[in-house]
Amino acid sequence: MPAIDHFDKTSAQLLIEPGADLEALDDDGLTLPGGAVLNNNVSLVELLLKSGADVYRHDQNGTVVLLRIEDGWIDDPDPRIRRVLSNYNVESSR
Repeated sequence: MPAIDHFDKTSAQLLIEPGADLEALDDDGLTLPGGAVLNNNVSLVELLLKSGADVYRHDQNGTVVLLRIEDGWIDDPDPRIRRVLSNYNVESSR
């Protein structure tokens, strides 16, 4: 799978429609939604969550990147990502 930062929403939709593995890790060992968060790609985060990606899936380092946004681990996250996570009931305590 290509690195997540090369994805845009349209490209991701084309991959998701035929049943892409949303639990796969990208070339950097990140989960797809985690990579989208790190790249501040709000529309891709939302698309992946809407498509059923597991927000609690660990990356190759055992980190759940989506939860790290709540811990202040990610520098300068787009504030809209927090709203998307809230809309999908993502809880940092899980």
